[in-house]
Amino acid sequence: MARRREGAPSEDGAVAVEFALIVPIMLMLVFGIVDFGWMINRDMLVDNASRDGARVASLGGKFAQVCSSVRTELSSSGIAVPTSCNTTGSPTSIKVDCRKADDTACNATSSNYDTLAVSGSTVVVTITYQHAWVTPMLSTMLGRTKTIVETTQMVVE
Repeated sequence: MARRREGAPSEDGAVAVEFALIVPIMLMLVFGIVDFGWMINRDMLVDNASRDGARVASLGGKFAQVCSSVRTELSSSGIAVPTSCNTTGSPTSIKVDCRKADDTACNATSSNYDTLAVSGSTVVVTITYQHAWVTPMLSTMLGRTKTIVETTQMVVE
């Protein structure tokens, strides 16, 4: 056993103090990794849903089919979906639009999308998702939510 010199100060409790100083930093690091990992996962799910919706539209899918495809994929991933597309929703909104062959905007709605999205035009599917942080730590530092916007464009065949 190691002996302490006579008159040398005691180091009892030094480990506890060092532990108390390091633990908050380690917890912030771990929870930050978890929170950002969850956000990146949600971002990929929203991106995939946008791409799949645009794919359905590019193959001649009607507005209802595109909207249903996106809503189904998002809900199966655990993301809250709006009751319909092209309406503002919280925390998620889905917009299905198109650009004509001459690159002018269609400004499509659910009632006129099927006549505007013809072969040669470009379908545009945009999903906006408000991601809520999992841990309160990032909520206080970065705000309550992070807005994720994914847009996919494909030519209608």
